[in-house]
Amino acid sequence: MLVWIMLALMLISAAIIAFRFVRFGAEYHLTENAAMAIIVSVAASIVAEPETWLSWVRYVYIALSAAYIVYGAYGKYKGGTDGYGQ
Repeated sequence: MLVWIMLALMLISAAIIAFRFVRFGAEYHLTENAAMAIIVSVAASIVAEPETWLSWVRYVYIALSAAYIVYGAYGKYKGGTDGYGQ
């Protein structure tokens, strides 16, 4: 049951981040999105057993989160915003 709750949290957080990314840009609420991705990744790391399907989903989620954070940081650097879209 806990595995399915963790998968749901991963999907919900990915959907929120994707919506903000598409609608407002990568640097919009970058710190909040990064914190959400990191917290969900750590929680998934605690729940996932090694070499199960959830661990592979977790690897993909961590890779996409890292790519988003790097891209958002680059957008923040180029745009000069403070990470909250200001």
